[in-house]
Amino acid sequence: MTPDDHGTDDMPAADAALTARDDEHARRHFLAVLAAEPSSAGTHVAFGHWLRGRGELTEATSHYAIAAAWSGSAEDYRQLALALRETDREEAARRAFERALAIDPVSVTVLDNLAQLHFENEAFESARTYWQQALAIDPEHALARYNLAFLELACGDLVSGWSLYEARHAVYGIDYENLGMQRWDGKPLDAGALLVLAEQGVGDELLFASCLPDVLERTDRVTLFCEPRLASLFQRSFPAVSVVPVQRGGGIRREIERPDCTHYIEAGSLPGLLRRSVGDFPDTPAYLLSDPARRAYWRKWLAGLGREPRIGLCWRSGLRNGVRARHYASLADFAPLFALPGIRWVSVQYDDCAEELAAVRQRFGVEISEPPFDQRTELDEAAALLAGLDLVITAATAVGELAGALGVPVWRFQIGCGWTALGTGSLPWHPA
Repeated sequence: MTPDDHGTDDMPAADAALTARDDEHARRHFLAVLAAEPSSAGTHVAFGHWLRGRGELTEATSHYAIAAAWSGSAEDYRQLALALRETDREEAARRAFERALAIDPVSVTVLDNLAQLHFENEAFESARTYWQQALAIDPEHALARYNLAFLELACGDLVSGWSLYEARHAVYGIDYENLGMQRWDGKPLDAGALLVLAEQGVGDELLFASCLPDVLERTDRVTLFCEPRLASLFQRSFPAVSVVPVQRGGGIRREIERPDCTHYIEAGSLPGLLRRSVGDFPDTPAYLLSDPARRAYWRKWLAGLGREPRIGLCWRSGLRNGVRARHYASLADFAPLFALPGIRWVSVQYDDCAEELAAVRQRFGVEISEPPFDQRTELDEAAALLAGLDLVITAATAVGELAGALGVPVWRFQIGCGWTALGTGSLPWHPA
């Protein structure tokens, strides 16, 4: 679930089914309850949630629609709209959201959902209007502020965008507690030392790391907490920084020694201090360095594939739930590209895709070479491989951030929004 997917209270009669481990037993239980009480909106919603969680969106949508018709509840219409969104029925989703808003005109959650729908369809002014309405009702509503941040950033208002982006702490929670340090304001630290705290996902850490050279201009004593898979890559790329791998969750883990720092800053707050206009972004081809020996190894491996352009392909993220899944592709969607001659394709997909690669080989006669290592866990090795490619085509995943940070040309696609180019320092972030 994304942060906006708050469910309704479920009927007690469905509790056993919701907790049942046997899917068929759960399904029979729901159907039995509905046979006895066909007008139970709560059971229809509960069944819809259960089905939606299993990817059975068409059936889930029908139960949300029945629930909304029986209850007339704004929340039930909202759940219907969310399910319709996930099945690409944008116009029907819009109508359901608007029906929910007509029932409850001061629902900040519905206003936020409507704004997201308009934003995804590039109706920026309509999206802004809905978010402004939401914040007029509740100025501190964290999710609406956080989502509005992406619109302002996309429209080039970086000052407002970064300010609103601070609401992410209330949306996702705080990774670190009781630091006993002063929060950094971006000014030079002549006698102090700064701790930069990792946050969010791997792709976000890679993006925020582009600010570290600017940080080092303001203090020469910097400690960086980071995702362990990125530690060796970051230490090589920023030798003046003390890089500490940290498994996050529940604050600073006890086995990690607290660094001797006077100030701290969350990595995601660095752009708000250092990238307040487009001109503040450095025009550099790369800011991360792959391992030279491993880079040479993979260049030799890639050379063995042939002399044609070597293009990496990543078609989905490991997270495929909800609306996010709509923006990914199947390999069959790349048929027009596979028809182009003179290209050597390399899989930079980081989950199990062997069956998909075999299907492409059989259907299109195209070989997509798969490097023999775990691209999810061995990120330093992945960086060395990416550095030898001529181009990377990717969905919205950390693969794009990593390749761009290495100076490799990247084309990022999003289904429904066409093909877009992603360069080092760009901000490919979207509302939650």
